[in-house]
Amino acid sequence: MHRAPAWLFTLLSATFVLYTDDYVIAGILPELAHDLNVSEGQAGQLVTVFSLTVAVAAPVAAVAFARLPRRPLFVVALLVFAGANLTAAATPSFTVLLGLRVVAAAAAASMTPAAFAFAAMHAPKGRAGRYIAVVSLGVTGSIAAGVPLGTWIGGALGWRATFVTASAAGLCVLVAALATLPRRHRLEDVPRLGEQLRTLRRPAISLGLLANRR
Repeated sequence: MHRAPAWLFTLLSATFVLYTDDYVIAGILPELAHDLNVSEGQAGQLVTVFSLTVAVAAPVAAVAFARLPRRPLFVVALLVFAGANLTAAATPSFTVLLGLRVVAAAAAASMTPAAFAFAAMHAPKGRAGRYIAVVSLGVTGSIAAGVPLGTWIGGALGWRATFVTASAAGLCVLVAALATLPRRHRLEDVPRLGEQLRTLRRPAISLGLLANRR
């Protein structure tokens, strides 16, 4: 029986934490808006700006960081993510908080495509799809489990505790990444930008990407 490697569950945990941070804001909007003296509609921009940043930055990061070693990339992304959330927990300014959401989203966007590529490349022959599905489970699990948990924390301890928890979770994933990810990583052959753009023009590919946009 095939035994999944520990690093695969680290990547699952990473996507779970990164995308819980996106969706969880919806559960703490009233408290956050009241504390920062903005309307709930304005506070909702914190969700919008995170999602838009990921949507725009992830494809760019997939190309720009394709040749970077994954382990250092994950470490930097998780450190930035944790730092942005910890700072968000302390800021009294909605404008600053909005900027920090962009920073946290950029960190998530830089790590997400690399995590899926890592899983696919290191999967045993014939199991790439299963490994990718495991990493994807972190995204769907963030909605099913992460958001209720984060909302409960915010309700019990205050909305700032939700950001502190996200920061701590990011650091836990960082420790797990350092402990489980292979130190030596053979980078995949990266097609030229023109080839990648031609791939995106294929109807099956472009329709599939549109179907998965949040």
